Amino acid sequence: MFKNKTILFLHLLVWAILFASPYFYSAKEFLTPRFLWVAYWIPNFFYATLFYLNFFVFIQRFLYKRKIIKYVFYNVIMVVVLLFLMIQVKEYFSDPKWPSFPGFKKWVLARSILSFLITLAIVIAARMTEFWIVTDRQKKDIENQYLKTELTLLRYQVQPHFFFNSLNNIYSMIDIDPESAKETVHGLAKLMRYLLYETSIEKVELSKEIEFLKNFISLMKIRLSEKVKIDTYFDTHVANIKIEPLLFLPLVENAFKHGVSALHKTEILIDLRVEGNILIFIVQNHYYPKREKDRGGSGVGLDNLYQRLWKLYPGKFDLSQQLHNQLYTTTLKLNL
Repeated sequence: MFKNKTILFLHLLVWAILFASPYFYSAKEFLTPRFLWVAYWIPNFFYATLFYLNFFVFIQRFLYKRKIIKYVFYNVIMVVVLLFLMIQVKEYFSDPKWPSFPGFKKWVLARSILSFLITLAIVIAARMTEFWIVTDRQKKDIENQYLKTELTLLRYQVQPHFFFNSLNNIYSMIDIDPESAKETVHGLAKLMRYLLYETSIEKVELSKEIEFLKNFISLMKIRLSEKVKIDTYFDTHVANIKIEPLLFLPLVENAFKHGVSALHKTEILIDLRVEGNILIFIVQNHYYPKREKDRGGSGVGLDNLYQRLWKLYPGKFDLSQQLHNQLYTTTLKLNL
């Protein structure tokens, strides 16, 4: 039956208007109970019968399943049966004294057939519109669920990539500086707690992402020499701003991976600020391309970031990269 009270109310309202319609346009001499029954209410009862047979049975059983021939066959049978019964009932209750004209019965028959056809057209239109709306809603629900699943997988892809790079750093420090390696493990544990327990939701507070980046930068500093200068600026007016987690990490990782040299003085600039509804994140570093054998995992983080941005902020982000005078600048703008 009706699953929605609003739809039930609309059905009752429409039929109430149809049954009351003679009072709005018929002459007073025709507003006798007997005439109303024969001319309006009995036909409406048969139209309603055809309407709800289609609404609850025929359309779902045949039309939705594309059994068109069966659908047409059963409706033809029902129209013929209902038309026959309606004519018999109307003749039984009719008054012979009521005015008539030549060809009156043929006119009534033609009008009744047309009314049945209009009833069929209305119920098909109503049911198919409802079907399209429900199907479209289900399609959107499936697409949203698929998008959430895909985003979750992309987000989880960031974590092993991050751990891979971090473990590589720790491995390279174990023999050279065991104490720093221990400190790095401790710092990594703090980052892991955030990754495991804070990033499982769709959006996190921007302040927590900033704190994570600060901890990550501190972790990276442990293994760097004094030749590397790191300048950071993080906007402090970020209350009540939420964002998809781990969007900035791939860009910062790339800066440390490709912007540090054992032979030259280097500088890394990390700048995050919010201007109106626009979040601007800039990472600038000297560019020292890695040799092929040192490029393990290279590009995974950026590819992942592009995919997530296209899905999360379609038409609302700008990610640009520029290399000028050995300075590699990446700028990410998000419309919040």
